[in-house]
Amino acid sequence: MRSERLKSFGYVRLATDAVMRCSVRAACALGVLLLSFLALYIWSVNNTIASSIALEARGKERIAVQAEIAQMETDLLHTVAGGSLEDRAREQGLIVFGPPQFLTREVAVARADF
Repeated sequence: MRSERLKSFGYVRLATDAVMRCSVRAACALGVLLLSFLALYIWSVNNTIASSIALEARGKERIAVQAEIAQMETDLLHTVAGGSLEDRAREQGLIVFGPPQFLTREVAVARADF
């Protein structure tokens, strides 16, 4: 009998409408929350992939630079070693004037022997 009186006054209908409004709001809030978490996840995965690709490219670049440095050091050693400099100077038409002279603390000016 009491339920019939509540129905007659419309309390059940009002309560049902209020529950439905709350559940729709909760569903919308939950949807927005899930979408924001999904966007954050996609963004973090994208950044991780981009960072790993850049790191791999830097590693390849480092290896290439190290190979170039090793080649330059080898070329330098071949150029400086032994009489290689004198041989190249003769090939270019340069002449050696004799023993080298160095500036010392005792000599105030450079001397030229003509």
